[in-house]
Amino acid sequence: MSGFTEKAAETVPELNATLATYRGQLKQVEGLLETDHGNDEILKIRSDVLKAISLTEQKLVEARAVEAKERVKSYVVGAYVVVSKDDKWITCSITDVPKDNNDEKTYIVTPVGQTDTLLTAAADMRPWRPPTHVKKGDYIEAILPTMGCFHPAKIDAVTSTGTVWVIFKNTNNNIEEVPLPHIRYPKKKGSAAHLKKTRDDTSGIQPLAVEKKQKRNEEWKARIEEANQVQESGRNDWKSFMGGKKMSKKVGMRTGVSKGQSIFSTEQGDKIGVSKKR
Repeated sequence: MSGFTEKAAETVPELNATLATYRGQLKQVEGLLETDHGNDEILKIRSDVLKAISLTEQKLVEARAVEAKERVKSYVVGAYVVVSKDDKWITCSITDVPKDNNDEKTYIVTPVGQTDTLLTAAADMRPWRPPTHVKKGDYIEAILPTMGCFHPAKIDAVTSTGTVWVIFKNTNNNIEEVPLPHIRYPKKKGSAAHLKKTRDDTSGIQPLAVEKKQKRNEEWKARIEEANQVQESGRNDWKSFMGGKKMSKKVGMRTGVSKGQSIFSTEQGDKIGVSKKR
């Protein structure tokens, strides 16, 4: 190993990548030291890598602080953010900024589709980023204006102004224009309980969990059918084997004995060992 070159990185993603590279180099160096403990060159490289890791970690802390300050500048009333709550990230809109916000950096936010407000710290917030994969024909959940809650829908058109036209399910094909923060995609492990198992012309929504369950049922039925076929084939083979065997005559046994006649009788009608009185 000839050494390494320290990279000049300023952004958080670049610093994370650099830190991962240095840690990978450190693992390689320590692997070499396991077989060559006293190699001065390898020990020098290890010391340099450790210094580079420490310096990069310090730069990362500073870069994150700068990034946090830049984020705070975008936290104004009406802005959309994502907030960490109960180990989940939920989309909210900032409804108020307390006047004594200089030190605490707290905000009053309202989750999309709800009326209750939350008091959250800036450290638990991130700027909302519009999804890049939204397209016509996608099955989603969107805020139904008349109800103020998420409802199954289908995207009919995507505008250039940050909104989408959607057709809401089971609302007589009600079409509404909603902002992108007011839509969400069902979770991959199964969507909301109100999504039906069957598809229809207006929505075509079917939870992935139902599709997986149907697939497992089909595979199970196929395995049962295969096992039945193997069992039936075994029974047929056994019948063929038993049908091909013929009963042979038993050695030492007298044949040709009519029904009701003793097997001990002779051709003259006498029984063996029994003499008639003269």
